[in-house]
Formats: sequence, C-alpha cells, structure tokens
Amino acid sequence: MSIAVPYDRLGGALDGSATINVSAIGATLIVTGVAGKSIWVLSYEIVTTAGNSVTLEDSDGNVYRGPMPFIANGGIAAPFNPKGHFRLPAGKSLMIGNTSALQTGGGVSYVLV
Repeated sequence: MSIAVPYDRLGGALDGSATINVSAIGATLIVTGVAGKSIWVLSYEIVTTAGNSVTLEDSDGNVYRGPMPFIANGGIAAPFNPKGHFRLPAGKSLMIGNTSALQTGGGVSYVLV
C-alpha cells in the first residue's frame, strides 16, 4: 500500500496551523480530529518558561514525541517536513501534555489526509 505525501496532495499548501498556548498540567487540545482523516504534523515549535517535560500525543494518550524535558526558556523547533514528522490515526485529536502548570507556547502546522 502506498501512502500519498500530504505536501504533494496539496501542492505545497497547508490545511492548517494551530497556536500552542497552555499552562495546565496534563493533556490539552491543539487540533481537533476529523472523522475519517489523519492529522499529519509537518512542523512544530515549543517553548516553555520554566523546567517542564512536554509530549505531543493523540486523544487516546499515545505519545508521538516526548517526553521532551526542557529547562527554563528552553524549547524545540522541528522544521517543515513535506513528508510529515508523524501522523495520528484517523479521527484522533492532537494534544500537548505538560508535567507542570507552566506557560508553554509555540505552534504546529499540519494537513488532514
């Protein structure tokens, strides 16, 4: 089975981008899942104001990146990848998990396939 690359399917356009702006412990919604569609994450950046471990996960709690431990004002930038850094199963939402109630910000770009 061949899987189409989202970038090729859209001719370089993105379906969406979402801002990350959370300060709660646990999982917080970033992108709502769509029935029958998979979220392909093409890029993301995360910065946290103090020591914190962060995960990128689906709405069932399956972790796709992390835990990523950060020091104060630490973060990560995963650049644009036309093949996607990871994809979620169809219908699942993209969540960010914090281990501390600290400000965590950033963004994510994605396509729905």
